[in-house]
Amino acid sequence: MSKQLRALIVDDSEDDALLVVKELNRGGYYISYERVDTAADMSVALSTQEWDVILADHSMPHFRAPAALSLMKKRGLDIPFIIVSGVLGQDNAVSAIKAGAHDYFPKDNLRHLAPAVEREIKEAAARRRQVETEKEPVRYRRQFEELVAGRTAEPAEREIKTSHDKLERKVRERTADLSKANNELSAEIAERKRVEQEIIQHHKRLRSLASKSLLAEEKERKRISMELHDRIGQPLLALKLMVGSLRGFAHSAEMAKALDGIDGLIGVTVNDARTLTFELCPHVLYMLGFDAAIEWLAEENEKRYDISFQYTSDRKDKPMDEDLKVFLFQATRELMTNIGKYAQATNAGVTVRRDDGAVCIEVADDGVGFDVFEVDSAREGSVGFGLFSIRERLYHLGGNFEITSEPGKGTRVRLTAPMRTAASVERREAASA
Repeated sequence: MSKQLRALIVDDSEDDALLVVKELNRGGYYISYERVDTAADMSVALSTQEWDVILADHSMPHFRAPAALSLMKKRGLDIPFIIVSGVLGQDNAVSAIKAGAHDYFPKDNLRHLAPAVEREIKEAAARRRQVETEKEPVRYRRQFEELVAGRTAEPAEREIKTSHDKLERKVRERTADLSKANNELSAEIAERKRVEQEIIQHHKRLRSLASKSLLAEEKERKRISMELHDRIGQPLLALKLMVGSLRGFAHSAEMAKALDGIDGLIGVTVNDARTLTFELCPHVLYMLGFDAAIEWLAEENEKRYDISFQYTSDRKDKPMDEDLKVFLFQATRELMTNIGKYAQATNAGVTVRRDDGAVCIEVADDGVGFDVFEVDSAREGSVGFGLFSIRERLYHLGGNFEITSEPGKGTRVRLTAPMRTAASVERREAASA
């Protein structure tokens, strides 16, 4: 049975608000919501209706989550305040929690939003019961004093004493009941938080293992590529030269024809070995640099899949260590391969730019698109698992993964990664493990 939920959503995008509503519906809630994106609209909403939860975007052009949190607190309201944002670094998240926000979630990973909303609503209810418990003795004492002030005769005094005793007994009983309920709720909240912390730590370990697995895989690819180049590619080239030199000693047309056939076969094998070498390890990335390697990748996929790939770059310097370069190159290649195999697109594009201390890559197409929620929940398919792997690796590096797609409307994927070294991230993860 669906649970009623009155949600005030502070966001400048109706589409993003609908994504949040859809996720809460999947979590078992029937949502009654209002979306605001200015302080004035939020003030009106807080004045005219009671809300179970406030869900706020962190970064908007004119009204940010910290301002919304401050506005709620100035009104003396105790409403669960959860930040749901597409761009929210770890430092901003910690600052928001310290300022009074109860939780935060990235917009592309809302799987645990509904349980968090339920938990924070229960905690808010417990806080309100605690406040009421503290107020009850004061209220009963005031009633008693008013009663004493209005009666002076002895029978009245006995009646007052009886009433007082009854009130005191009710206060003790009510206080005991509330204390028991509060202890049970506190124990439940503590257990849920413990489980959530275990899940968070488990996810961290999984991301760390996935990162190490990818790095080990790349090193092995590079080793095999070098072996293929040195032990097969080079001897094949030497063999091709030797066959070419034998042409001058051919004593008949049949022998010359046979040598030509051998030469052609060796040439095909050399090309196949060279292609396999490049697929195993992107030597173009080490030789030409990141921007040029992505441009080469767009040209190669255009030839392979007969799709127009438009490449755009700001041509700014993007200092990254080798591991990060390789990961972003592989992730972009994975996205382009998905377009070629599944998108049924006519046009596609890849944009590479530097944004302050981060590198941003956008890959888009005009293909058939897909339902993001279905792919994210399935994961067992090749497309879903590939996107999941890219996202987890990006989160491990402190980056962000955003995907926008609808059936029949194409797909746009944005990768953002800080230009610090992946090695420093590995060290930080190892220290916190």
